[in-house]
Amino acid sequence: MKTETRILISGAGIAGLAAAIRLQRAGFKPVIVEKSSSTRAGGYLVALSHQAYRYADEMGLMPALKKYDLKISSSSYHDKYGHALLKLDYTKMFVGLDIVQLMRDDLAQVLYEEAKDKIDIRFGDQITAIENNEDEVKITFASGIKVNYDIVIGADGAHSGVRKLAFDTHDFESHYLDLHCAAFRLPNALDIHDKFETHMERNRYMATFTTLQDDIASVFVWEDKSRELPPHDKRKEHLLKAYENAPRAIQKALPHCPDNEPFYMDVLSQISMPKWSKNRCIVIGDAGHCLTLFSGRGAAAAFAGACRLTDAIIAESTHEQAFQSYEEVMRPVIDDIMPATRGAVKWYVPGSYKNYFLRDNLMRFVPNFVFRKYFQMKYSNV
Repeated sequence: MKTETRILISGAGIAGLAAAIRLQRAGFKPVIVEKSSSTRAGGYLVALSHQAYRYADEMGLMPALKKYDLKISSSSYHDKYGHALLKLDYTKMFVGLDIVQLMRDDLAQVLYEEAKDKIDIRFGDQITAIENNEDEVKITFASGIKVNYDIVIGADGAHSGVRKLAFDTHDFESHYLDLHCAAFRLPNALDIHDKFETHMERNRYMATFTTLQDDIASVFVWEDKSRELPPHDKRKEHLLKAYENAPRAIQKALPHCPDNEPFYMDVLSQISMPKWSKNRCIVIGDAGHCLTLFSGRGAAAAFAGACRLTDAIIAESTHEQAFQSYEEVMRPVIDDIMPATRGAVKWYVPGSYKNYFLRDNLMRFVPNFVFRKYFQMKYSNV
């Protein structure tokens, strides 16, 4: 497509920034609009591997990203008594794989540093109306400004405003997993180093890992069928209630849950769409195919997907051809990960006592190489 194509990207997250950087380098002048006052944060670990890693390397970002590599060397899974069910050595598990593991915040910051002086990024504003005409899209912003664009890319996350405005309700579906999650950072109360630990029960778990700041980050996932979250001032209470009488390791972490500042909490659901584009609008990353944290591939899929879409925009003559080309390349990848992710839910939060017993004993007795092979496959699919 011509570099004069007017492209608006909603969302300054991983997908939005990656798409904008590649478009700008190809001569386009994309605009990013972000409703937050700064880049969006999220306190959990992400991994770029396989194609996502190669795109980052091709873009010259890998030296900066590797500065934030958490250098986690092992992981372990523990039962409710604290006994290790499974231990994995990362030097064996990731042999032959290109992979970097870092905090989502750090990945977003590297992308923002690359983009901020070259791309028009407008914080504190958002799209409030989308009107599709034959030759362009008329956008109305919360600030009251109205501007016409040729393409609108929704990279604004699982609760995407572009998806709600540009698509009909029957164009997408939310698959609720009946789980809530929360994440925050805390002092190293568990005294772990260069390690990822998961403490598992039947209907809840905590994953925790070391960071570069000598503290730890913890992610909590628990069974809850509610599709709404409590107000911010009640969320700590909501978390503590969900983890009453939790194992000792979890009880060490919970007192550090923030009192007077917001922390990440969400209802876990997958977004599925038979088609990611409509008229001149397209959604990418979590806006189009939220995989949830169970996939371990959400950030990689967002990053690689953004790069694949920009490749198509650069190579094709029209937005219809570009959108179709993107779907043909990205759809098989997502269609493989989506059901596997739902299967992972039954593994991490079994629900039934039968599956709970089966999970713990599989971890305890199945040979280690089986799990290594599973994780190698997992990190070779985006």
